[in-house]
Amino acid sequence: MSNQVSLLILGFLLTTVLGGLLGYVFQRRAWSHQFDMQRRSTEREAASTALHELANVLDKRRYRMLLVYWRLDWTNSREFEDAVADYRAVLEEWNDGLNRRLALVATHFGAELKRELDNIYEDYREAGRLIDLAIRDRRAGRNVETRTALAELLEVLNVRNYNFAAAGLAAVLAGRVGSNLPVDERQPTPARPVLDL
Repeated sequence: MSNQVSLLILGFLLTTVLGGLLGYVFQRRAWSHQFDMQRRSTEREAASTALHELANVLDKRRYRMLLVYWRLDWTNSREFEDAVADYRAVLEEWNDGLNRRLALVATHFGAELKRELDNIYEDYREAGRLIDLAIRDRRAGRNVETRTALAELLEVLNVRNYNFAAAGLAAVLAGRVGSNLPVDERQPTPARPVLDL
């Protein structure tokens, strides 16, 4: 009888200890999984917000350039100058957040998309130079010689803006953002800031 009681106590202890240990292990795994899912969701949301802000400022700058371009031939100087003033306001917004947006893209999307943004920034710098020449020519009453090059570059920027936004959205939807990027993608090489004056 004492042998049966001993076996009963031993069985109870083993079941309780083993059951408690297994419950602890599975609970920890569930908490870890839940934390990982919350972190991924937060990173996706932050990346999506950063992409939205950047795509918005890219499109806004290009559109304000287009408004100036379209009004180069208008006889109404007031409307032309209003378009130039709107473009200058967007240019200030552009320059105010230039490095922050580069850092956000590098952090959320990695080196490849940051390199693409660096190249887009260079195209915007060239478009800014061309539009400034066009504005000077218009104000001086000269023939605008940069018109064709500016039109072509604005069309290139339209395609590049779209492709950049599409690549960013694809990364967000696939979850390839933030800490889910490969380690070598999270350490982008720094680039020279591009400031437009």
